[in-house]
Amino acid sequence: MDVLVNVGANVGCYCCHALSLDKRVVAIEPIARNLHYLLRNVVENGWAQQCEIFPVALAAQTDVLRMWGGLARCGSSCPQMCSSYPPIHGWPHPLPTVRRASRPTGA
Repeated sequence: MDVLVNVGANVGCYCCHALSLDKRVVAIEPIARNLHYLLRNVVENGWAQQCEIFPVALAAQTDVLRMWGGLARCGSSCPQMCSSYPPIHGWPHPLPTVRRASRPTGA
């Protein structure tokens, strides 16, 4: 493996393992709470130059999805159908496609 692409990276467990083996990592994580800890893990271990982090969700086609999770009691995220969170705790997330998310700005 040359590069780990971790879609739904959460707090970075798989990312940190790959980075500890001197592998490059592309991490994709839309939930702000998870992103905070993912960034902290990467920075505090000195891996910022080996890891690209994208604060988005991805999908097969462009859309907007309301996701639940990322609250104090849980670091996971999911659509409402598999969540015990009440609807008021859902946040909309833009869903770019992989092609759109990887395109340079202005292209």
